[in-house]
Amino acid sequence: MKKFYISLSLMIISGFAFSQWTCINPMPTCNDLKCVKFNNLETGCAVGNFGTIIKTTNGGADWYSLTSGVILNLNSLFFTDANIIYVVGDTGTLIKTYTGGTNWTSLSTGTIHNLNSIYFTDFDNGYIVGDGGSILKTTNAGTSWFPQISGTTDPLCSVYFADNNTGYIVGGIDYPHSSVILKTTNAGANWTPLTSGINEGLLSVCFTDTFTGFAVGYTGTTIKTTNGGLSWEYKYGGPWADLYSVYFVNNNTGYAVGDPDNENSSMILMTNNGGAAWHVQSCGNRSGLRSVYFVNTYIGYAVGKGGLIIKTTNGGNNWTIQTKGNTELLCSVYFTDVNTGYIVGLWGTILKTTNGGSQWFSQTSGTYSSLNSVYFPNSNIGYAVGHGGTILKTTNAGTNWISLTSGYFMDFTSVYFTDILNGFIVGGYGYIFKTTDGGDNWSIKESGLHQDGLESVYFTDINTGYAVGWLGKILKTTNAGESWFIQTSGTTTYLSSISFIDDNNGYLGGVDTILKTTNGGSNWTAIKMGITNNSYCMVYFTSNDTAYVFGGSGKIKKTTNGGTSWFDIKSGTTNYIGRAYFLDNETGYVVGQYGTILKTTNGGGSFNNISTSSESYFNLFPNPSNSKITITNNGEPPKETNIKIFNIQGELVLSKVFYSQTSMEIDANSLTTGIYLVKIQTDKGSVNKKLVIQ
Repeated sequence: MKKFYISLSLMIISGFAFSQWTCINPMPTCNDLKCVKFNNLETGCAVGNFGTIIKTTNGGADWYSLTSGVILNLNSLFFTDANIIYVVGDTGTLIKTYTGGTNWTSLSTGTIHNLNSIYFTDFDNGYIVGDGGSILKTTNAGTSWFPQISGTTDPLCSVYFADNNTGYIVGGIDYPHSSVILKTTNAGANWTPLTSGINEGLLSVCFTDTFTGFAVGYTGTTIKTTNGGLSWEYKYGGPWADLYSVYFVNNNTGYAVGDPDNENSSMILMTNNGGAAWHVQSCGNRSGLRSVYFVNTYIGYAVGKGGLIIKTTNGGNNWTIQTKGNTELLCSVYFTDVNTGYIVGLWGTILKTTNGGSQWFSQTSGTYSSLNSVYFPNSNIGYAVGHGGTILKTTNAGTNWISLTSGYFMDFTSVYFTDILNGFIVGGYGYIFKTTDGGDNWSIKESGLHQDGLESVYFTDINTGYAVGWLGKILKTTNAGESWFIQTSGTTTYLSSISFIDDNNGYLGGVDTILKTTNGGSNWTAIKMGITNNSYCMVYFTSNDTAYVFGGSGKIKKTTNGGTSWFDIKSGTTNYIGRAYFLDNETGYVVGQYGTILKTTNGGGSFNNISTSSESYFNLFPNPSNSKITITNNGEPPKETNIKIFNIQGELVLSKVFYSQTSMEIDANSLTTGIYLVKIQTDKGSVNKKLVIQ
């Protein structure tokens, strides 16, 4: 009989989903990385959000993704040898590999708290710390874990052992401020609180021997002990920064990484005098760092937001990026055919693909201004607009870009052309610019808005167009943009995107808002989507029935019935994602934070939640199973029941149709060990069930 171990964390994942979007930039991942560790000079791993695990076997020259089998955020890892790796994450997640990451086994921790750090003192004895003051210990290589008493309910963020018996844990919170330091001298049988003399949360701890240790945390906090934690000396790290990770290669030389002022930029601090003074090392990146690790005095790695990986071979004097691809904020995407597409973004970024996104090449824009929108009226002629009145044009498919001028220097947010000569730009202060000669000259058209910025412009034909922006403003023209009149939106929220299916049917996207018209904008009605927290802004319709809304934390919602109902789609990332472009109902791209480019070739997926509702008419048993499963219907037998089984990658592995039956048997012998989703569809709707194959 097949063996399969299921942890509590896997069984309770409410967001269990099949991501049907692929990250094609940056590589190997666009997800935030939380922890990096190496077993030797060549072999290392990093873990992060959305179940991300990446590995290198050649000292970071190449990194590749491993299949973790989970989609929760992963926060820490530990090698006990080259092949045995432990990884912990949110809601009690603990997975282990015996094969260097080829296969992962889920282990039970007995908790649903987020787990933040893991450390092993030898092959069998290990410790995990997490939220709620959680401390767990194993003495049998992770087979079983038992809780230890911490004496606190504050988050515990980092654990480190100076020897088999002597260990330290740090934690606390940023606001209201609190600091936690715990110590054991008997392998965790007892943990004693220590006094640090500070009141800032601590995020990472490292000891160079049983007496000398360092901890870092919020607002640049750096503390040091030389007497095993009996007393601590505060050492200001220099620039105001949240420091997430500290690592010392010896008593004198150490590194700390984080975010300065919580902004999207990197911070690396280095000391060569045991923490008496720290100085900033330059790494030239705008993504915050979360973890640092050195394999020897000279060679070290740091990882962070948006999949950032950097390496030094000279003790931090120089750092090189190992992440492949663009990592800047990307703001707009446009394809001229199935293979050829363009993306623009921060710092004058222009990217082009000629093979459907498999590769992206940087083009010379000639500007460092951020570019907000790109549009091509044909395969050769294209325009990009951005900050400071930037207007760029290409007539040779992006080989060269030339600068155009409107005579104004406000920020431009959106560009649209109805043909190769007639085009429109909108931006700050409600300005609308029009050209009739391909951009050589631009004239201002009165919008009636003089303070409220416009964010998007769209034309349904050469005469009829719309512009939307701040405070729910909607403008419409019916004479090719010569004059504009205000439409009533019924909202004062920020509107940022427009998508029309035909002359009459259109949609607007804004903060937590989707508006719909069926009469060319004469009336707009709000569509209820159940969205809050300023999460969603961008709407894109691919047909009368099918649409997507994109927003913060990688959120995607989809409708297949014209907006009557919406369901969540897993994007595979927690990064902000915004502008999208679809070639058809199946193939689409979306771009966003940290250079994120996602692609789908199957319409982005069609479901994500596993329903185990007791109100369902359908029952599935036995579950777990290793041979056959039976699905029964307690209600009236439907004329047709369509049953589809998907694996954890979202691939259809089994499908059967039953007619007028209340009991349906399916042979599951062909299914390998794992977790599956069973979708049961009738004319009354669908139900999703989770199935475990042993």
